[in-house]
Amino acid sequence: MIHSKGLRLAVLLNGVMLGSSVAGASISNVYLAQSGVGANSGTSCPNAYASTFFNDAANWGNGALQIGPGTTVHLCGTITGLPGGSGLGFRGSGTAGNPITLLFETGAQLNAPYWEWAIRTNNNSYITINGGANGIVQNTDNGTLLKYKQPSTLVVASNCNKCIIENLSLANSYIHYAGDSNAVIDQTLVRALQYSGSGVLITNNSIHDCGWCVENFYGNDTNSEFSHNNLYNFDHALAVAPGASTAAASYLMIHDNQIHDSANWDCTNLGCHHDGLHFFAAVADSTTLGNLYVYNNY
Repeated sequence: MIHSKGLRLAVLLNGVMLGSSVAGASISNVYLAQSGVGANSGTSCPNAYASTFFNDAANWGNGALQIGPGTTVHLCGTITGLPGGSGLGFRGSGTAGNPITLLFETGAQLNAPYWEWAIRTNNNSYITINGGANGIVQNTDNGTLLKYKQPSTLVVASNCNKCIIENLSLANSYIHYAGDSNAVIDQTLVRALQYSGSGVLITNNSIHDCGWCVENFYGNDTNSEFSHNNLYNFDHALAVAPGASTAAASYLMIHDNQIHDSANWDCTNLGCHHDGLHFFAAVADSTTLGNLYVYNNY
């Protein structure tokens, strides 16, 4: 009987502790669109907050109406940025088992004539960026025959430990045409994705029409995976390079990707040389890249 009461007391105490924890948790779901719509309550796509909600530091934290560990931020419809503008910048990290998720609802897009960046994790960790069924991040007017010819990176996820980027279309950072001999763009500066960190997973994305499409500027990173992505219309598809003079990366897995079609980046004086996969360290700086696994790529 004593043991039974002790057990019931422990359960009740656990219940109180759990209730307290839940009461102080961040909001579970919040919906964002170009502008506030409907009731402007953030409770659904028809009642979404304006996308500017995401970039306001006051809306980040552990409060019941704030973005924090465990929150899923849903993007609704088309969100359009200005030429050279910035998009959605994370203001905090998730935690193990409770990432902050940016989820594209069906048909959601982040568009601009050209982005400086559309999504940036700002050195935060435990973040998931999920394109859902057909999410798109793209430039709409940057390229050889288009209005703008500017550097652009669609997603910047530097020092993003335990981050996942999946199911996303990263399109048209720069649409280049074969034979363009006008040295108006540095192909290394028109990127779909720049990332670094340990425990990173980049998977099941469509990535196309970019110079150096994906750049992994590694630090002391380990246990990252780049898999099941489809990359095309590039000068470089994936470049893995040191991001600091003392960088030492290990256990990087690159597998089951499709990497094809780079002829649109044929050019005469831009220094274009097409690499599907390009890995290097800098001996002079004592950087190292070890335990690199590359397999089942087509």
